[in-house]
Amino acid sequence: MSLGYCIAYHLRCQLPLRSGRVLTLEALHQKMTYAGLLEGVPSAKWNDALIERALREAAGHCPPGAVPHLLSPPRRDYLRAPGDMRSVVEHSARRIPEWLPMVQCIGSFRCNDTVRGSAASLSALTVVWFQDEYALPIQEPALEQLAGLDWASLAVDVEL
Repeated sequence: MSLGYCIAYHLRCQLPLRSGRVLTLEALHQKMTYAGLLEGVPSAKWNDALIERALREAAGHCPPGAVPHLLSPPRRDYLRAPGDMRSVVEHSARRIPEWLPMVQCIGSFRCNDTVRGSAASLSALTVVWFQDEYALPIQEPALEQLAGLDWASLAVDVEL
């Protein structure tokens, strides 16, 4: 699965959900997950703080009254291949490396249908996820998680 073509925008920006709704990716903000890490390796604590910062940043892209949704990122004890952090662990047994995917993504999605039956024009949701390369395409497992979003409970109605 990938983003579908939208004739109205003349580009690939449509995301069909398993629920049958079709979303439009309106904006995608990306940056290197570990751009500020100058020395050493990340830990679970470091990554928790990184995710919290990403959610705060994403809140700035949300419509009023909305909160961003996090797709739980995969966490691993290696950078590129299993075992590549063995020397770090052997050198400092207290320091357990934990890596997230290398690119932080904040996507702003909208749907032309409302979720609360209001007189609003559309519904919207900002989503945070992490993947190993810059998008597009949106990579797995994030793409599968996006397709399974419970839009009705997560999105907010927006008046244009």
